[in-house]
Amino acid sequence: MSLPKVEFYDKGGNITTIESGKSLMNNDVLFKEWMDRNSLAYTKLCNSNGDTIEDIVLKDSMCRTRQLRYHHYNLKQICKGCRNVRFMLEYPTVTTSFEIMYGANKGKVVDYKRYDYGGEMYRRNDELKNLSNDLTRKSAKYCKSEFYKLNNIYYYTVKNKYVNKYCMNIVVKEIMKNKKFKLCPSFIWGYSCNSKLNMIFNQPDYKFNTLKVNSKYIRNGYFDKVLVVNIIKQLVSQCRILSNYYFVHNEPSIEEMSFYTETVNFEYESMYVQSSIKCVIEPSVHSSISIYNKKKERWVRFSTVKEKINNHGFPIEVIEPKFILNEKTKSVFEMPYVDEYKKNRVLCYKIGNKLNLFNRIRKYGVPLFKSYDFICFLTSMLLEKEFFTTFIETDYYEIWQNSWSTLDFDDLMNDIKTNKKENNYETVSLIVSKYPLRIDSLEYFFKNSV
Repeated sequence: MSLPKVEFYDKGGNITTIESGKSLMNNDVLFKEWMDRNSLAYTKLCNSNGDTIEDIVLKDSMCRTRQLRYHHYNLKQICKGCRNVRFMLEYPTVTTSFEIMYGANKGKVVDYKRYDYGGEMYRRNDELKNLSNDLTRKSAKYCKSEFYKLNNIYYYTVKNKYVNKYCMNIVVKEIMKNKKFKLCPSFIWGYSCNSKLNMIFNQPDYKFNTLKVNSKYIRNGYFDKVLVVNIIKQLVSQCRILSNYYFVHNEPSIEEMSFYTETVNFEYESMYVQSSIKCVIEPSVHSSISIYNKKKERWVRFSTVKEKINNHGFPIEVIEPKFILNEKTKSVFEMPYVDEYKKNRVLCYKIGNKLNLFNRIRKYGVPLFKSYDFICFLTSMLLEKEFFTTFIETDYYEIWQNSWSTLDFDDLMNDIKTNKKENNYETVSLIVSKYPLRIDSLEYFFKNSV
């Protein structure tokens, strides 16, 4: 059987178009259609209040392309999702990536990824709501902003982590778009074809490991100071805005960060960012987030859970105070007990030997300790000497130092400097869990960023 014959023509030398029924379609029209579909999916998720959520993913079980791996078919045997992607291809099949040849996105490379999917979607989970209310109530004893007991909230969980990744990307992307925030995930669109969930992403120009060896950004073996400061600003601003939606990443490390050669210039509250490189946090398969429906005055929260929900207690080993010293009070023993004590005291939490429980609870979707993801991302970057050496020469080093227990800080830094393990979340979490961390460290970093 011959390859499918499609009539293309070049209009104005810029955008390839295809006549489809009564309409004229091109790459830019397709990108707009995908954005609209993402918005519709977001609206459905936001309006959810039943036992299950349906029809979030465009799906087809009759497509003969095998997710665009197979080219012996005619145009009546291809689903809409595959047909749309096929339109952008020079050859009728795709393995892992392809380049956009026409339109506003010309020259960009798109990653095409296939995941197992059997039609699963979210189900309401009241057990998780009860667990979350209990644990956030306990954490609120130490920090009021950690309290998440809401009567008007619906918790939804899905067993398929890739469905969760698909929905997390849609929700985060829509939040960033609605807030007119310049940093958002690289996700473009997704659809189901037979037993696979297919997703397409903008391919980043760099991951951290390729960025750190690029001569444009490295001076004498280390990152440029201005670049380090701008990366931190972008990281803290993303974590801050997502914390308003109780976002939990669950795999925070440099593996989940993407970088683009693109000028970013924006102001977020008191923070101003002007950078020649864009830094983006990518949601993981285990991420969770909440959406607020203003019209209906209720929240919905989404996460991925396979097992039965059990309450094994508060996942923190120790809560202890940290004293912020100054020129007048150079030691704790010089500090007057009442006024100065209250003014200069903050609380730190140490995960310690409860790390496995802590990770399990957060993977359920319980939004404990908003600062944790940010600290893990930053710790992961500090494990790279190219970043570490420059970082300790910035004003952020003092902020970092004040985010940890004073007595343990030298041991923390020694663990970071001497680490020989792979730089991933497992390694990062083992380091972070050993030391008392300031509960409000994300807000503290944000307020002191200039």
